[in-house]
Amino acid sequence: MIERTTYKPKQFDLSGLQGISDKTLEVHFKLYEGYVKNVNELNERIAEILNDGKVDQEEIPAYSELTRRLGFEYNGMVLHEYYFDNLKSGGGTGDPTQTAQFAKAAESSFGSYEIWKADFVGIDDIGEYPMIYLPYPEMLKKATADKLRDYVAKGGKLVSEGLPGYFGDGGTVGTVQPNLGLDEVFGARETYVQFTPDLLGKLTLTVKDKQIGGQYFLQEYRLTGGQAAGQYANGHIAAVEHTFGSGKTLLIGTFPGGSYYRTHTAGTREFFAGLLPWAGIRQQVQSSDATVKARLHKGAGGTYVWVINPTRTAKDVKISLPSPFQRAVELWQESGRPVMSGNTLAISVGDRNAAVIRLE
Repeated sequence: MIERTTYKPKQFDLSGLQGISDKTLEVHFKLYEGYVKNVNELNERIAEILNDGKVDQEEIPAYSELTRRLGFEYNGMVLHEYYFDNLKSGGGTGDPTQTAQFAKAAESSFGSYEIWKADFVGIDDIGEYPMIYLPYPEMLKKATADKLRDYVAKGGKLVSEGLPGYFGDGGTVGTVQPNLGLDEVFGARETYVQFTPDLLGKLTLTVKDKQIGGQYFLQEYRLTGGQAAGQYANGHIAAVEHTFGSGKTLLIGTFPGGSYYRTHTAGTREFFAGLLPWAGIRQQVQSSDATVKARLHKGAGGTYVWVINPTRTAKDVKISLPSPFQRAVELWQESGRPVMSGNTLAISVGDRNAAVIRLE
C-alpha cells in the first residue's frame, strides 16, 4: 500500500499590500488552489498504479506522463507558497541592498545583481528580433506595453497569449481589455473572461485552422479592426489577427504554451511551427524526427549545433541546416558518428542523451 500526502491550500493574509491589488492576489490564490488540487489528483492516480508495488509494462506510458505532470503542478504549488511567504505589508518596492542575502546570491550565480535583473527587464532591444512571442502576459507595466506598441508599429510581429496587460501598474485591472492601450495594437476588445484553472485543463480551440489546447483561463473578443483568426467550441472569437502600423499581431485568448507542456498534441505543435512562416521567418534548423530537438548557434567562436534526444529510445536523425558545411566534429557524446552532406547532418543520438557538433 503506497502512502500519499494530501495537501491543503495554505491561507495567506495579504490584504492591502502596496503595489499589488487585492484583485491580483485573488487571481493568484485561485491559480495556487488549482495547483494544489491537481497535485492531489495526480498523486492519487499515481498511487493507484503503484498500489501493487510495481509498474506494469502497459502502465509505463501513463505513469511517465503522470509523474511528468506532477513535477509541473508541484512546482506551481510550492513556488506560489514561496511567493506569498515573501510578501508583507510595508515591504520594499525597489532593488535589494548590496548586503541583502538575495543580492549576494544573485552576484554569486550571475556575477552581479544587475546581470540577473537584465533577464527580467531587458525589453529595450526587442527591435533586433523579427518576431516576439509573449507568454502568459497578464501583468505588464505601461512602459512595457508602450514599447511593444512601438515595436509593432515599426514592423515587428507580435504573438501574444491571452490577458495581455490584464493587470497594469500597481496590479490594477484595466477597465478596457486588452489593457494599457493594447486593444488598439491587437484590434480587439474582451467580451468575456474566465479564470478557472481547475475547469479548463481540457480546453480546445481552433486557431488558423489548427485545433490547439488551452489552459488556466480563456478570454473572448469582439473585433475593433482586427480579423477573427480562431474560435472556441461555442463559436465565440478566440483569436484575432491585426495589422498595426508596419507590423502585425496575433492574439490568442488562452495559454497554449501551458497546454502543450502538458499534452504534446500535433495540432498545437503545428500551430507553433506555423508562426515562423506567419512572421516571414525562415526556419534555420529542422529535424527529421519531431521528438529530437536541434538548436543552431553562430558566434565568434564558430558554428555549433546541439541535438537533444529526450526519449528512452536511441534515434537516427537528419538535421537540415540553413547552409552547407564541409565537416562535422562531435564534441559531446562521441558515439554519434556524425556525417555531413551538403546542408544535412546525419547523426545517431542515444536515449536521453545529447550531441554537440562543431560545423566546419
